[in-house]
Amino acid sequence: MESVTSFFWNEGAKTSELTNTSSKRSSIGSDTIQTSSPMKDGKIHKGDNSRSAGSANGASSNPLSSSGLQKAMTETLIEKIIKMALSPSSEMAVDNIENRMAAAKDRPSLSVQIMSRNFILMNSRLSLPFTVINEIIRIFDWKNPAYTISMIFLYTYIVLKPIPTVTAIPIFYLLFGVMVPEYLYIHKPNYSPLLKANPVPAQGPPLRKAEVPKPVPELSQEFVLNLTDLQNHLLIYVRIYDCIHSILVKFAFFVNEPISAFIYVLLLLFAIINIFTIESIIKFVPVKEILLVVGWSFAIIMHPKNREQVFTGIYSEETRLKLLTLTNKCESAIEKQLNYTEPREHRMVAIYEIQKFKRKEKGWVTIGYSSDDYTLFSDLRIKELKIEDNCIPLLEDVKAPISWDWIDNTTWALDLDPTEWLERGFIEYVDVDHDTKWVYDLNLDGTKGNYRRRMWTNVCIRKIEFDTEEEGKTSQKTDVNETIGNSKSLAVTRGSLSGSSDEPRPGMKTMASTSSLNSAISTSDSSHSVKPDASKAVTSLVTALNSP
Repeated sequence: MESVTSFFWNEGAKTSELTNTSSKRSSIGSDTIQTSSPMKDGKIHKGDNSRSAGSANGASSNPLSSSGLQKAMTETLIEKIIKMALSPSSEMAVDNIENRMAAAKDRPSLSVQIMSRNFILMNSRLSLPFTVINEIIRIFDWKNPAYTISMIFLYTYIVLKPIPTVTAIPIFYLLFGVMVPEYLYIHKPNYSPLLKANPVPAQGPPLRKAEVPKPVPELSQEFVLNLTDLQNHLLIYVRIYDCIHSILVKFAFFVNEPISAFIYVLLLLFAIINIFTIESIIKFVPVKEILLVVGWSFAIIMHPKNREQVFTGIYSEETRLKLLTLTNKCESAIEKQLNYTEPREHRMVAIYEIQKFKRKEKGWVTIGYSSDDYTLFSDLRIKELKIEDNCIPLLEDVKAPISWDWIDNTTWALDLDPTEWLERGFIEYVDVDHDTKWVYDLNLDGTKGNYRRRMWTNVCIRKIEFDTEEEGKTSQKTDVNETIGNSKSLAVTRGSLSGSSDEPRPGMKTMASTSSLNSAISTSDSSHSVKPDASKAVTSLVTALNSP
């Protein structure tokens, strides 16, 4: 029972009080449930905040009710099932998910009750954002041309005098958009058919009680309107996200590597030039004029007489074909100039054959093959670990490093120059037999030790982790004998066998074996944007933003 409860609750959680599940994460350790006479006095004690469940003396202790316990267990069980059953969307998202889970560790877990409550609280306060969105739609909808032109002139003044207007507009809005209407409300003006605008407020004391804005209640028209606007205006975010994604997917995720490489170089050059020259160039760029042209052009395009014609032209098949033809020509030119296929990565792997001198057999007996050379000052010797526990019995059983494959028709080759890896690793107290290529231990007193080793090498190739028909075109055949002959120029990577993670000595190229080279290829699926239909050319900006 203890193991079951510790599974359903947060791992390792040991708490002395039952937290409120509507505001905090339910966290009860397996040792918090009392098992010795829990109902002897009609109470279940839970720390200082526990309350009597069956006593009539009104003591300040909380009952661990069955409904609260069942609710907490249900929420935690759902969270556990989701964590086990649902996998990350991609390998690149794993790190982000781990960071988000670590950040959310002290927050409430997934709960329908909490989500519903927070949604109601948020929706009751969304009147102002939706009012702003409706005002923007009203401006560019041209239903009131005088109002639209006035707002465009205000935009023009903001562009021409940005600092004074940006700092003054919020103050003027607070004065004439909030305080003046509130003053006119409490000092109710007398009705006059001649003064429909700018009425004269009543003199004397306030005639009404001041109303402070509050979150709208659930049973109100504003709450329903907020729900409706939230439902419809969510498409604004969806369209903006899809638009940005459709642009970035063409070059930012290396779906087409030559195109992405070309764009990367261009953006890098632009960023470097921008750092050193933007302050000088910006003086000659007519920024204000550009903003004015863009703003007025957008307002004119949004006019009902122009909007449908512009949208029809943008969403037409002819425009799509012209744009597709242009982009295909650019991509073909870039691929023609960057017609370079990088060969697949090759790497040399080294393993040590370890032998021990047996006095009973009066000869050398092979112990196995290890990524550690097991010399006098090797990692295993320093940690006093047995070499027998860190070896593979047969050379044929040595597997390629993770994310690598052995090259076909290659076999292990004996290293014919043991002096090289000895000098490279600054290995001392050894004796080299240049005829048999064995490297013997030398004790500190100069006598020969009980172990000897020699190095075997093989060549592996980087594994492609996705199936593609063009794999043969993108990879070039490599002469294995030439690769082994030029082993000095190859990067040698060292790993660990049997789960060991020993670090290499400074100055020595590292070797790879069964559990090394934890590198992988991350791929991204290409997604294509769907061409909008010509019927999306609408006559109202509201439907243009919110059409499904």
